[in-house]
Amino acid sequence: ITYTESGDGLTDLNRLVATSDGFMDGVHADRDTYGADLVSLWVAALNAGLRETTAPWICLLNNDVLVTAGWLEEMIRVAKANPDIGLVNPSSNQFDCWPAPRETIDDVAARCQYQQGRWVENWQGFGFCLLMPRAVYDTLGEWSDSQGGLYFEDTDYSLRVRSTGRRIAIAEGAYVYHHGSATINGDPSRAEKFRASEAWLFRRWGLRRPERIAYVAPPASDTSVAAARVRQLANEGHEVFVFAVRTQAGTMPRHLLVEVTAVPAWALWPVAAV
Repeated sequence: ITYTESGDGLTDLNRLVATSDGFMDGVHADRDTYGADLVSLWVAALNAGLRETTAPWICLLNNDVLVTAGWLEEMIRVAKANPDIGLVNPSSNQFDCWPAPRETIDDVAARCQYQQGRWVENWQGFGFCLLMPRAVYDTLGEWSDSQGGLYFEDTDYSLRVRSTGRRIAIAEGAYVYHHGSATINGDPSRAEKFRASEAWLFRRWGLRRPERIAYVAPPASDTSVAAARVRQLANEGHEVFVFAVRTQAGTMPRHLLVEVTAVPAWALWPVAAV
């Protein structure tokens, strides 16, 4: 269902409830067709909630997650210790942190707690469980619903956050399990909506499709320049595989999309000879 926000959360919600006012009448037929337990305006409802809160910390949480002991406290701890971080996700199966065989979600969380205070940068925040300080919302305002509010609204907000110079982090000591796509699995048009939203995001930000990039750091190069370039590529959504001599490897950014391999200098001799 395509709908443009009125700018008033109560008006939008009344239009959702109404069955024959000409705005979202098809919602009710779709609810019955797919047996939906919950019908909501995702971004409209999100923005309506954000307008009401005065809390110093805001955490957005999907309806298909399982939280574990201390998850929120650890996310806030990381954000407080690093004021330049604008958005925080927890460790999660969303980021390939899965339970091992015979391991429970609480077991994974217990392992993660050994990483309290540690974090790794990511190029975007994911909306399944996303923490932000109040100052970020006060600066950037509401989330965009221009793409229909089903896909990439979190990517768009993340890029807005990074445009202010703030970073995006995963708190390694917190764990939340995300079932994923529980709200939209029954939607037969989800692939079409995904493509349309992706095209909207790429146009809006001038993005190119993410790639897997091998980056060979010349041994004699300025390590700060190389690290900055690697971080830039990763923050464009590219996976970056870095090959660097051992003295340089430790200077590369800790980033979810960066994998660093330390190699002996002779392995890079063609680069070193240039």
